[in-house]
Amino acid sequence: MQTGVECFVLTMGSSGRGFLCFFLFWRLGPPLTLGLDFSYAMKKLLIKIAKIAGILIGIAVAVIGVLWCYYYIHEELPKKKINITVMYTPDEVCSKEYPMAVVIKNDSSRVIYETSFDIMVRRKGYSRDLAKLSYNHYSTDKIIHPGESHAACWTYPELGEENVDKYDRKELIYEIGYKSVKFGD
Repeated sequence: MQTGVECFVLTMGSSGRGFLCFFLFWRLGPPLTLGLDFSYAMKKLLIKIAKIAGILIGIAVAVIGVLWCYYYIHEELPKKKINITVMYTPDEVCSKEYPMAVVIKNDSSRVIYETSFDIMVRRKGYSRDLAKLSYNHYSTDKIIHPGESHAACWTYPELGEENVDKYDRKELIYEIGYKSVKFGD
């Protein structure tokens, strides 16, 4: 029969001070547990921790979902109800200096404080934008209430050097490529 004392030394802290020894008495292999089943208690503890963690994760997901829904309903849906149309009208509606007629229609339930947009210029049957990306950005701080529209004439978007006089401007297609709306309420 083998008997012995084994000491496990655990250092506490980086300095190595404070030693803790556990003395386990061995008898033919496994240590004496003095009749206590630590594995059952440990399993119960881990199950409780897992349940609490699951509940906390569920609450966090629910809160994030509610915040995202609020943002989407309050910010993104109204932006989809803002319609911006653009037409090239150098002689009919607008002057030759400001030939782009732009109409901003607010079909949302919120007040618009600022609108920014880009005008894309394309040839019929083609998808490439002929306008320079850094020069076709427009912005207005006109306050537009729900149900109202704002029309204005703007400068022609600057085309890339290879496209300046290559195409008839009345034959090109004009669209809004990007829009950003800031609401005031």
